[in-house]
Amino acid sequence: MKTLIKNNFLIILVIILSFSIRLYRFNSLSLFSDEIDVGYQAYSLLTTGKDYKGNFLPFYLDSFTESRAPLYIYSVVPSVAIFGLNGFALRFPSLIFAILSIYFLYLLVKETTNNKNLAIISAIILSLTPWHYHYSRTAFEVSLLLFLIISATYFFYKFIHTSKFYFSILSIILFALTFYTYNTANIFVPLFSIFLLITNAKTLKNLLPIKKFLSLSLFALILIFPIISNILSGSASNRFNLISIFSDPKAEFN
Repeated sequence: MKTLIKNNFLIILVIILSFSIRLYRFNSLSLFSDEIDVGYQAYSLLTTGKDYKGNFLPFYLDSFTESRAPLYIYSVVPSVAIFGLNGFALRFPSLIFAILSIYFLYLLVKETTNNKNLAIISAIILSLTPWHYHYSRTAFEVSLLLFLIISATYFFYKFIHTSKFYFSILSIILFALTFYTYNTANIFVPLFSIFLLITNAKTLKNLLPIKKFLSLSLFALILIFPIISNILSGSASNRFNLISIFSDPKAEFN
Protein backbone atom coordinates (compact mmCIF):
# COMPACT_ATOMS: atom_id res chain seq x y z
CA MET A 1 0.00 0.00 0.00
CA LYS A 2 2.82 2.40 0.89
CA THR A 3 4.59 1.62 -2.38
CA LEU A 4 1.37 2.26 -4.32
CA ILE A 5 0.88 5.64 -2.64
CA LYS A 6 4.54 6.55 -3.16
CA ASN A 7 4.42 5.69 -6.87
CA ASN A 8 1.22 7.68 -7.35
CA PHE A 9 1.87 10.49 -4.88
CA LEU A 10 1.79 13.34 -7.42
CA ILE A 11 -1.47 12.35 -9.11
CA ILE A 12 -3.06 11.73 -5.69
CA LEU A 13 -1.95 15.23 -4.66
CA VAL A 14 -3.37 16.73 -7.87
CA ILE A 15 -6.70 14.96 -7.28
CA ILE A 16 -6.93 16.10 -3.64
CA LEU A 17 -6.07 19.72 -4.47
CA SER A 18 -8.42 19.77 -7.48
CA PHE A 19 -11.26 18.42 -5.37
CA SER A 20 -10.56 20.84 -2.52
CA ILE A 21 -10.45 24.04 -4.59
CA ARG A 22 -13.65 23.06 -6.39
CA LEU A 23 -15.43 22.24 -3.15
CA TYR A 24 -14.57 25.63 -1.62
CA ARG A 25 -17.77 27.74 -1.42
CA PHE A 26 -19.42 25.12 -3.57
CA ASN A 27 -22.89 26.60 -3.11
CA SER A 28 -21.92 30.26 -3.30
CA LEU A 29 -23.55 30.71 -6.72
CA SER A 30 -27.31 30.75 -7.12
CA LEU A 31 -28.84 27.91 -9.08
CA PHE A 32 -29.40 28.55 -12.78
CA SER A 33 -32.78 27.68 -14.31
CA ASP A 34 -31.40 24.59 -16.09
CA GLU A 35 -29.94 23.36 -12.81
CA ILE A 36 -33.30 23.79 -11.08
CA ASP A 37 -34.87 21.76 -13.87
CA VAL A 38 -32.31 18.99 -13.25
CA GLY A 39 -33.29 18.97 -9.59
CA TYR A 40 -37.02 18.70 -10.17
CA GLN A 41 -36.54 15.98 -12.78
CA ALA A 42 -34.22 13.99 -10.50
CA TYR A 43 -36.59 14.36 -7.55
CA SER A 44 -39.55 13.28 -9.67
CA LEU A 45 -37.64 10.22 -10.90
CA LEU A 46 -36.60 9.39 -7.35
CA THR A 47 -40.09 9.62 -5.88
CA THR A 48 -42.28 8.40 -8.76
CA GLY A 49 -40.02 6.72 -11.31
CA LYS A 50 -41.29 9.26 -13.86
CA ASP A 51 -40.15 12.64 -15.12
CA TYR A 52 -42.39 15.56 -14.16
CA LYS A 53 -44.27 15.20 -17.45
CA GLY A 54 -45.32 11.68 -16.36
CA ASN A 55 -43.05 9.58 -18.60
CA PHE A 56 -41.82 6.39 -16.92
CA LEU A 57 -37.99 6.08 -16.84
CA PRO A 58 -37.62 7.90 -20.17
CA PHE A 59 -34.61 7.66 -22.50
CA TYR A 60 -35.10 11.38 -23.13
CA LEU A 61 -36.69 13.70 -20.58
CA ASP A 62 -39.37 16.24 -21.40
CA SER A 63 -38.88 19.57 -19.64
CA PHE A 64 -41.08 22.65 -19.75
CA THR A 65 -39.08 24.37 -22.48
CA GLU A 66 -37.21 21.54 -24.23
CA SER A 67 -36.24 17.87 -24.18
CA ARG A 68 -33.01 16.84 -22.42
CA ALA A 69 -30.59 13.94 -22.63
CA PRO A 70 -31.12 11.85 -19.49
CA LEU A 71 -27.82 10.57 -18.12
CA TYR A 72 -26.73 13.47 -15.94
CA ILE A 73 -30.21 13.79 -14.46
CA TYR A 74 -30.23 10.08 -13.63
CA SER A 75 -26.80 10.46 -11.99
CA VAL A 76 -28.25 13.17 -9.75
CA VAL A 77 -31.00 10.85 -8.43
CA PRO A 78 -28.80 9.03 -5.85
CA SER A 79 -27.22 12.34 -4.86
CA VAL A 80 -30.67 13.82 -4.13
CA ALA A 81 -31.59 10.66 -2.24
CA ILE A 82 -28.52 11.08 0.01
CA PHE A 83 -28.23 14.87 0.39
CA GLY A 84 -31.77 16.02 -0.27
CA LEU A 85 -33.11 18.37 -2.93
CA ASN A 86 -30.56 21.20 -2.76
CA GLY A 87 -27.81 22.83 -4.77
CA PHE A 88 -25.06 20.64 -3.32
CA ALA A 89 -26.86 17.46 -4.36
CA LEU A 90 -27.44 18.74 -7.89
CA ARG A 91 -23.83 19.81 -8.43
CA PHE A 92 -21.97 17.08 -6.57
CA PRO A 93 -22.11 14.50 -9.42
CA SER A 94 -20.62 17.10 -11.78
CA LEU A 95 -17.76 17.62 -9.34
CA ILE A 96 -17.09 13.88 -9.12
CA PHE A 97 -17.13 13.45 -12.90
CA ALA A 98 -14.76 16.42 -13.26
CA ILE A 99 -12.28 14.88 -10.83
CA LEU A 100 -12.55 11.52 -12.59
CA SER A 101 -11.85 13.22 -15.92
CA ILE A 102 -8.60 14.64 -14.48
CA TYR A 103 -7.55 11.19 -13.29
CA PHE A 104 -8.46 9.44 -16.54
CA LEU A 105 -6.64 12.07 -18.58
CA TYR A 106 -3.57 11.20 -16.51
CA LEU A 107 -4.11 7.50 -17.29
CA LEU A 108 -4.75 8.18 -20.98
CA VAL A 109 -1.62 10.27 -21.49
CA LYS A 110 0.49 7.77 -19.56
CA GLU A 111 -0.97 4.90 -21.60
CA THR A 112 -0.40 6.55 -24.98
CA THR A 113 2.99 8.17 -24.33
CA ASN A 114 4.49 6.03 -21.56
CA ASN A 115 5.58 9.32 -20.01
CA LYS A 116 4.44 9.72 -16.42
CA ASN A 117 5.71 13.30 -16.13
CA LEU A 118 3.74 14.38 -19.20
CA ALA A 119 0.68 12.62 -17.77
CA ILE A 120 1.01 14.57 -14.52
CA ILE A 121 1.45 17.87 -16.37
CA SER A 122 -1.64 17.12 -18.50
CA ALA A 123 -3.71 16.42 -15.39
CA ILE A 124 -2.52 19.63 -13.75
CA ILE A 125 -3.32 21.71 -16.85
CA LEU A 126 -6.85 20.28 -17.03
CA SER A 127 -7.39 20.81 -13.31
CA LEU A 128 -6.40 24.49 -13.66
CA THR A 129 -8.37 25.17 -16.84
CA PRO A 130 -11.00 27.84 -16.03
CA TRP A 131 -13.59 26.16 -18.27
CA HIS A 132 -13.16 22.85 -16.46
CA TYR A 133 -13.19 24.50 -13.05
CA HIS A 134 -16.39 26.42 -13.83
CA TYR A 135 -18.43 23.51 -15.13
CA SER A 136 -17.26 21.18 -12.36
CA ARG A 137 -19.17 23.43 -9.95
CA THR A 138 -22.45 23.51 -11.87
CA ALA A 139 -25.18 20.94 -12.53
CA PHE A 140 -24.59 20.67 -16.26
CA GLU A 141 -23.80 17.67 -18.45
CA VAL A 142 -20.41 18.90 -19.66
CA SER A 143 -18.27 17.32 -16.93
CA LEU A 144 -19.98 13.96 -17.42
CA LEU A 145 -19.51 14.07 -21.19
CA LEU A 146 -15.82 14.91 -20.88
CA PHE A 147 -15.28 12.09 -18.38
CA LEU A 148 -17.01 9.56 -20.65
CA ILE A 149 -15.01 10.56 -23.74
CA ILE A 150 -11.65 10.52 -21.93
CA SER A 151 -12.29 7.24 -20.09
CA ALA A 152 -13.68 5.55 -23.23
CA THR A 153 -10.59 6.60 -25.16
CA TYR A 154 -8.34 5.33 -22.37
CA PHE A 155 -9.97 1.89 -22.40
CA PHE A 156 -9.76 1.83 -26.21
CA TYR A 157 -5.99 2.27 -26.08
CA LYS A 158 -5.78 -0.12 -23.15
CA PHE A 159 -7.35 -2.73 -25.41
CA ILE A 160 -4.94 -1.84 -28.22
CA HIS A 161 -1.93 -2.28 -25.94
CA THR A 162 -3.02 -5.31 -23.90
CA SER A 163 -5.33 -7.23 -26.29
CA LYS A 164 -7.71 -7.83 -23.39
CA PHE A 165 -11.18 -8.00 -24.92
CA TYR A 166 -13.08 -6.63 -21.91
CA PHE A 167 -11.36 -3.27 -22.36
CA SER A 168 -13.01 -2.95 -25.77
CA ILE A 169 -16.40 -3.69 -24.16
CA LEU A 170 -15.82 -0.99 -21.55
CA SER A 171 -14.80 1.49 -24.23
CA ILE A 172 -17.90 0.83 -26.31
CA ILE A 173 -20.22 1.14 -23.31
CA LEU A 174 -18.68 4.46 -22.27
CA PHE A 175 -18.76 5.86 -25.80
CA ALA A 176 -22.39 4.76 -26.13
CA LEU A 177 -23.31 6.54 -22.90
CA THR A 178 -22.09 9.84 -24.36
CA PHE A 179 -25.14 9.84 -26.65
CA TYR A 180 -27.34 9.93 -23.55
CA THR A 181 -25.40 12.83 -22.06
CA TYR A 182 -25.22 15.89 -24.29
CA ASN A 183 -26.35 16.59 -27.84
CA THR A 184 -22.85 17.58 -28.98
CA ALA A 185 -21.84 13.92 -28.61
CA ASN A 186 -24.22 12.91 -31.41
CA ILE A 187 -21.87 14.58 -33.91
CA PHE A 188 -18.48 14.54 -32.20
CA VAL A 189 -18.34 10.96 -30.90
CA PRO A 190 -19.06 9.18 -34.23
CA LEU A 191 -16.41 11.31 -35.97
CA PHE A 192 -13.92 10.77 -33.15
CA SER A 193 -14.62 7.01 -33.13
CA ILE A 194 -13.97 6.83 -36.87
CA PHE A 195 -10.68 8.67 -36.30
CA LEU A 196 -9.63 6.14 -33.64
CA LEU A 197 -10.55 3.20 -35.87
CA ILE A 198 -8.69 4.56 -38.90
CA THR A 199 -5.53 5.54 -37.02
CA ASN A 200 -5.38 2.13 -35.33
CA ALA A 201 -6.69 0.03 -38.24
CA LYS A 202 -3.62 -2.22 -38.59
CA THR A 203 -3.57 -3.15 -34.91
CA LEU A 204 -7.32 -3.65 -34.76
CA LYS A 205 -7.19 -5.93 -37.78
CA ASN A 206 -4.93 -8.29 -35.83
CA LEU A 207 -6.85 -8.01 -32.57
CA LEU A 208 -10.39 -8.23 -33.92
CA PRO A 209 -11.37 -10.87 -36.48
CA ILE A 210 -14.25 -9.76 -38.66
CA LYS A 211 -16.83 -11.70 -36.62
CA LYS A 212 -15.73 -10.05 -33.36
CA PHE A 213 -15.66 -6.65 -35.00
CA LEU A 214 -19.17 -7.09 -36.36
CA SER A 215 -20.36 -8.35 -32.96
CA LEU A 216 -18.93 -5.28 -31.25
CA SER A 217 -20.49 -3.01 -33.88
CA LEU A 218 -23.88 -4.65 -33.32
CA PHE A 219 -23.43 -4.29 -29.56
CA ALA A 220 -22.73 -0.58 -29.99
CA LEU A 221 -25.79 -0.12 -32.20
CA ILE A 222 -28.00 -1.89 -29.66
CA LEU A 223 -26.74 0.41 -26.89
CA ILE A 224 -27.42 3.61 -28.81
CA PHE A 225 -30.62 2.48 -30.59
CA PRO A 226 -33.04 3.94 -27.99
CA ILE A 227 -31.48 7.39 -28.20
CA ILE A 228 -31.12 7.25 -32.00
CA SER A 229 -34.81 6.41 -32.36
CA ASN A 230 -35.60 9.37 -30.11
CA ILE A 231 -33.39 11.66 -32.18
CA LEU A 232 -35.13 10.61 -35.37
CA SER A 233 -38.73 10.60 -34.22
CA GLY A 234 -39.10 10.97 -30.46
CA SER A 235 -38.54 13.63 -27.81
CA ALA A 236 -34.94 14.20 -28.84
CA SER A 237 -36.07 15.27 -32.31
CA ASN A 238 -37.73 18.28 -30.68
CA ARG A 239 -34.34 19.39 -29.39
CA PHE A 240 -32.78 18.95 -32.83
CA ASN A 241 -35.56 20.95 -34.46
CA LEU A 242 -35.12 23.69 -31.88
CA ILE A 243 -31.42 24.20 -32.57
CA SER A 244 -31.39 23.36 -36.27
CA ILE A 245 -30.58 26.30 -38.57
CA PHE A 246 -33.21 24.98 -40.95
CA SER A 247 -36.01 25.55 -38.45
CA ASP A 248 -34.81 28.84 -36.99
CA PRO A 249 -37.43 31.42 -37.89
CA LYS A 250 -34.74 34.12 -37.89
CA ALA A 251 -32.63 32.34 -40.49
CA GLU A 252 -33.02 33.82 -43.93
CA PHE A 253 -31.53 32.61 -47.17
CA ASN A 254 -31.18 35.01 -50.08
